[in-house]
Amino acid sequence: MPTLVVLYRQPEDPAEFDRLYFGQHVPLVHRVPHLAGVRVGKVTAQLAGEPALYLRAELDFASQEDFEAASQTPEFQALGADVASWGADRLATILLVDDVPPDGHA
Repeated sequence: MPTLVVLYRQPEDPAEFDRLYFGQHVPLVHRVPHLAGVRVGKVTAQLAGEPALYLRAELDFASQEDFEAASQTPEFQALGADVASWGADRLATILLVDDVPPDGHA
């Protein structure tokens, strides 16, 4: 199952980030077709690594085909435009991840 993972670095104004992310961005996420699930988590402690992370979002898709179809929709394109409109794109690292068993063999 492909998962789009977005890692946000620490914003200058966490309260304003939360207001825009949860009040404006998350409702847009839920409009994306072919989405199998969404998880968002705030980083409560960073035990290693730089730079400091603030928030992690995961968007699950049932298949690569579903991800590819979703990524071509206006709703998906609106996500990038939204975070760029308030500068969160400068804080984001975006990954596409496929889960594998712990032993690494499919």
